[in-house]
Amino acid sequence: MRFCSAAWCIEAMTAANETTEFIDGLADPASFDLVVGFACSDLPEVASWARFEGGRITAWEAGPARPGPDTATMQAPLAVWRSAAEGEELATALLLAGRIKLRDTRNRVTYNYGAFDQLLASWGNIATDWDRAS
Repeated sequence: MRFCSAAWCIEAMTAANETTEFIDGLADPASFDLVVGFACSDLPEVASWARFEGGRITAWEAGPARPGPDTATMQAPLAVWRSAAEGEELATALLLAGRIKLRDTRNRVTYNYGAFDQLLASWGNIATDWDRAS
């Protein structure tokens, strides 16, 4: 299935919620309430967003995230998302190297980098057709 498609988002939500390392990696899961947008910088039509409530994902949908005070966005080329999903590189390393661009005015993702390593790695459990993303 295509990265960030509606079907992929359902699979991503299931994979992430089944990854206890993600929830355990959050500094304070009970207060982790946030919308996180994921976008492809080289394919503007490829994007999705996830709503976190109490450290669990309660919704994940295709399309761009709406900007707001409770929204963080992550943007990278498709190849970078694939690299993280396939375990070639950790999300933390990609963020620190500037290969994933993060906009997070309240630093909620920043304080939970380790959890996001696990989140992006959980995408490796999804049968993603990386060559047919758009």
